[in-house]
Amino acid sequence: SELFHSENAQGVVAVKSVTKFYELDEIIFHSKKSSFPLLLLLDSIQDPHNLGAILRTAECAGVDGVLITTNQSSPLTETVEKISAGAVSHLKICKVNNLVRAIEQLKKENFWIVGSSLNNSREYTSIDYKMPVALVVGNEEKGIRKLVAENCDFLVRIPMLGKIDSLNVSVATGILLFEIIRQQKS
Repeated sequence: SELFHSENAQGVVAVKSVTKFYELDEIIFHSKKSSFPLLLLLDSIQDPHNLGAILRTAECAGVDGVLITTNQSSPLTETVEKISAGAVSHLKICKVNNLVRAIEQLKKENFWIVGSSLNNSREYTSIDYKMPVALVVGNEEKGIRKLVAENCDFLVRIPMLGKIDSLNVSVATGILLFEIIRQQKS
């Protein structure tokens, strides 16, 4: 009550950290310190549980930065932070209004853009990832948007052997990130 000059505080105080967002230029600059820079671009990930799981995986994989579309994406809520197991506070995250423009800027900085897609794509293990990579994963229901896919240098897929035709986006992101890391570290 003394801290807040209120009788309604009920003796409980919570401290919430504020997520620091980075500019794309800052993330690019930071990523150049890596032998093979790796960025993760999230195209309209709407489910906060998926977003949290993806951010946790991205941090564990050591990505240099994450770009999140401003519109049609889950905000970084307490649920996202909890599911990410604290990864949100360790990642360089950039919010972008126009993912295609961000991709164009990344291409000028010599990044190769790899999008995950079930259509017109090749198996994810057929690409040589020993280069600066920006991996794009898309919306849980629709995948990456058409214009985003058209701006990718490569489209890759994870082969499905069962009767269901796709994985959860957070699981697929983990598989793709760790294949990229495996190749870049070998």
